[in-house]
Amino acid sequence: MRKKEKEKSSTIVFRILFLSCMIYAPICFIINLICTLSVARSFMLSPWAGALIFLICGITSIVVVLKGKFKKINTPLNIFKIASISFTILSFVIATVSLIIENGQMWNLYGLLDVFVFSLVIACIKSFVKLKSYLVNSLIYYAASITAFMLLTTVIANYNESNIAMLLFGGFTLAYVIIAIFYFFVRRSFASYDNEDKEYKPMFN
Repeated sequence: MRKKEKEKSSTIVFRILFLSCMIYAPICFIINLICTLSVARSFMLSPWAGALIFLICGITSIVVVLKGKFKKINTPLNIFKIASISFTILSFVIATVSLIIENGQMWNLYGLLDVFVFSLVIACIKSFVKLKSYLVNSLIYYAASITAFMLLTTVIANYNESNIAMLLFGGFTLAYVIIAIFYFFVRRSFASYDNEDKEYKPMFN
């Protein structure tokens, strides 16, 4: 019973987070797009404003989920969910890093579009590319990620000097490899734990 209660609680938490991202992402994108097109290319929501909007979305999501209005997610909506989660995380991280490092110059209209397209690509890969090989999947995600990252840093942010570009490329690749290896072992550990936790059912009665 306790295990089922924990699973139910975690499911509710994840539904709240997913719905929060699905509400926040289009709002954040539309507001930033309006700001960049009407004022200036680099006039974007600050991380603090984004956090406030996400908090409001979170409160709304809690009410919706607890009332049982947000349950099953079908395939088209699943693409939107994955893209929203990716966009929410990346937009907040890039806005924060950009504000600290270069006073917001990286987080502009082109950076917004870069994150938007990348999030859609990742969502489509996750939803439609069903390969059993973890290595091949990792390479596909790496190709999409490094393309978006180098476009953001070398083209949009103008970190295009040879030494800096190579450092960015090498640093991202190394970080990706470490995370991919770590995720592989964590996923395998959880899979082993789930197999051990399953009740044994005899093949012959």
